[in-house]
Amino acid sequence: MSRPPAPPAPGLPAAGTHPAPAPAPPLAASHPAPAPPALLPELFEAQSARTPRATAVVFEGTVLGYAELDAAANRLARLLIEHGAGPERTVALVLPRTAGLVVALLAVLKSGAAYLPIDPDHPAGRIAHVLADAEPTLVLTTEALADRLPPGALTVDSAATAEALARRAAGVVTDAERTAPLHPQHPAYVVYTSGSTGRPKGVVVPHAALANLLDDLRRRFPLTERDRWPAVATVAFDMAVPELYLPLVSGARVVLVPRPVVGDPAALGRLLHRSGATVLQATPSLWRTLVEHGGELPRLRVLVGAEALPAPLAAAIRRFGEVTNLYGPTETTVWSTAAQLDPATGDPTIGAPIAGTRVHLLDEALRPVPDGELGELYIAGAGLARGYAGQPALTAERFVADPFAPGTRMYRTGDLARRGADGGLRFAGRADTQVKVRGHRIELGEVEAAMLRHPGVAQSAVLAREDRPGDVRLVGYAVPARPAADRAETQDARQVEGWQAVFDAEYRASAGIPLGEDFRLWRSSYDGRPIPPEQMAEWQDTTVARIRALGPGPGRVLEIGVGSGLLLAPLAPHCASYWATDVSAAAIEALRGKIARVPELADRVRLSVQPADAVAELPLGGFDTVVLNSVAQYFPSGGYLLRVIERALELVAPGGTVFLGDLRNLRTQRCLQAAIRLAGAEPTDDAGVLRKEIEAAVLAEEELLVDPALFTALPGLLPELADAEVLLRRGGHHNELTRHRYDAVLRRRTGGEQSSVPVPELRWPEGGLDALALRLEAQRPARLRVTDVPNGRLAHELAALRVLEADGTVAQALAAHRAGPGTAPDPDPEEFHRLGEGSATASRSAGPRPKPARSTSCSPHRRPHPPHPPHPPPRAPGPRRSWPPAPTCRPARANRPSWPGKCARSWPRNCPDTWCRAPS
Repeated sequence: MSRPPAPPAPGLPAAGTHPAPAPAPPLAASHPAPAPPALLPELFEAQSARTPRATAVVFEGTVLGYAELDAAANRLARLLIEHGAGPERTVALVLPRTAGLVVALLAVLKSGAAYLPIDPDHPAGRIAHVLADAEPTLVLTTEALADRLPPGALTVDSAATAEALARRAAGVVTDAERTAPLHPQHPAYVVYTSGSTGRPKGVVVPHAALANLLDDLRRRFPLTERDRWPAVATVAFDMAVPELYLPLVSGARVVLVPRPVVGDPAALGRLLHRSGATVLQATPSLWRTLVEHGGELPRLRVLVGAEALPAPLAAAIRRFGEVTNLYGPTETTVWSTAAQLDPATGDPTIGAPIAGTRVHLLDEALRPVPDGELGELYIAGAGLARGYAGQPALTAERFVADPFAPGTRMYRTGDLARRGADGGLRFAGRADTQVKVRGHRIELGEVEAAMLRHPGVAQSAVLAREDRPGDVRLVGYAVPARPAADRAETQDARQVEGWQAVFDAEYRASAGIPLGEDFRLWRSSYDGRPIPPEQMAEWQDTTVARIRALGPGPGRVLEIGVGSGLLLAPLAPHCASYWATDVSAAAIEALRGKIARVPELADRVRLSVQPADAVAELPLGGFDTVVLNSVAQYFPSGGYLLRVIERALELVAPGGTVFLGDLRNLRTQRCLQAAIRLAGAEPTDDAGVLRKEIEAAVLAEEELLVDPALFTALPGLLPELADAEVLLRRGGHHNELTRHRYDAVLRRRTGGEQSSVPVPELRWPEGGLDALALRLEAQRPARLRVTDVPNGRLAHELAALRVLEADGTVAQALAAHRAGPGTAPDPDPEEFHRLGEGSATASRSAGPRPKPARSTSCSPHRRPHPPHPPHPPPRAPGPRRSWPPAPTCRPARANRPSWPGKCARSWPRNCPDTWCRAPS
């Protein structure tokens, strides 16, 4: 264990210095004795016995009394113990913000284990890292969140868990039931904070430190049954500790505030009045939003901390009530100093140590600095955490020996401060590159390290800008790596490997699902919920029907990106042979097991693990149909897609077909992102902010989106290609799959093609579909191309987009969007299929036009046509509109998911939780 340098002998200055003024003694609390050893479960149980009928927790419509909360926590604690929870073990909580979350927190503590709080809204990569690093004994979650987590999590809301809980006793949990007796030095919780290496670190806080904090706060802020404390912090932030537990050990009421309300100052103000709030703890950032909103609040005890408090803001929030400024790092259990602010003082002080705490202001040689001089803050006493989970070297670096109390430790905060004439501490910034953003510690080096992990970044730099007092924002600068063909291929390979890891994790859990029925991965972009099974079944049926209709029908099929076998299951029984590949070994392994149980498939299906652009083991010209369905969006670039198409054409026989299904449409991407954001918007939201969010989402897209014009241009680029046809997705349900995806059919030449026969064109008639039907009936053309057809599926989304493009308000855009696809007179593309052997195509345009809903063209026909009809040459597409207006140029055929969008999406997965959402 590394030790700090020994302080110089008393009275002797360090070499090369002049004698300094007499150093000030360490700061200690006015009541310095630490709290007697205690356990939070016992503190809560004692309060529950005193006030069993009092209300303990309120969340929206749920109300739990103290006795009810205690009994529920006891039952769950016993179940956790049966699953291995106990002292020196960790239980991860990935739970939504409900009253059940408080039950789970208390249950883990009662079991003797330490809880690891994880916000389910954090990025999946962040959650995965924390779980892998902490290695919890058990993960507690809900059925809705379980599919985002590794297998084996205990779902608290499942029917099986409910039955198990009903059979458990509701009385107090004792040491006799735990895996070992619970002591105050055992961990109570583990919270992950920022780390300078680019990886978060878990701070392990014992029960004794937590009890010391609560003992001081109970004296400082006495609470009774009449008090109401709205809890606004995310449970993954240690500010949640006092706002949850101080009320529960004092008989007061916790009002759990929903996340949307925390971010809306008007709604939060209404909740404070409605709940009868008497105390509120929040960061200066949140207090500023309440001040700037201008609404009146009930009289409160105002607690503020987690970042520097500017003097103007301190003065502004005094109108809400008595203000206490709090300071402390996570490593010393939330708060270590406190100051009740005097209106006569200038810059707010962070005050003096709380109970059982000592604060040292030291120079680089660990000598105390005189009053008024700048020193680094070191904190010692009963509030110290045990250290960082699994990181002994880092623990030794930050938790050093206290030279003023032999045999004890002190925590080196990295914060600078000076002691004023009144004895109070005044915060003066950082001694390193760490900053506070919305109350959370951020290491600038961690941000830079996360940026550099992206292969497209050569150099990075991050600054903390404070353009107005108290409003700290991070600004990152990235220098792209120099483009080169070999680097591009390397980057493509890395992205393919990244998706491979994602799918391996997903398909390992698919073994028990019947072949052709695994729709687990299909979630709506609009609301994040699973797409309904009947809609996915329609998607599957229409895709299969379209593939079967290719020419004489598929006989020898190669499917690239087979996944869980959604197409293989219905197609393979009718094929002479069915080869299938996938980059995911887990997917192929799961499929092999299922196919082995179906005798009629075992002999005709051949599976292999390989990326989409690998053809070495496949027979050239050996297939009449090659299928790539719902897989191109995971390709790393447009160049990779073209490489796959070229190799697929080598594998298909002359006259054969390459079918690319469920392609994401680049032209409607902005329309989709606008609809996604409007789905969760309120009429009073700022339209400028919404437009910026839409542009950021377009930029940050990490999947590959392709302009349909790419495929219609291919016959002029690839001599072996006879023609290309672009088809809108079929389906009666309106969802993102029918609105924003399409299919492309590429036919390889036979060498005997006839020259193209011009196809007559008709502009969409004023009489609409009925007028078109009458014309077809009267003229009965062999083929007819109808242009500028309005797309009823997209009409409402495009109308909303047009409002925003015209600087309209969010309320106006919502009105256009909520009109719904069935209210416009524009036809659903599916209606064209009733006009004989019709087909709706998008070879003309799929993006907003001067009349935005006119986005389709169709080719209805009455008579049988050759298996591979020549396709008329497409017209050159017009420029794509964007915010801000871009200069007219040739539009891109595909986005670039690797840069910069991939960077923007990958950085939050590697960085502090606080970047992903505003904390409380």
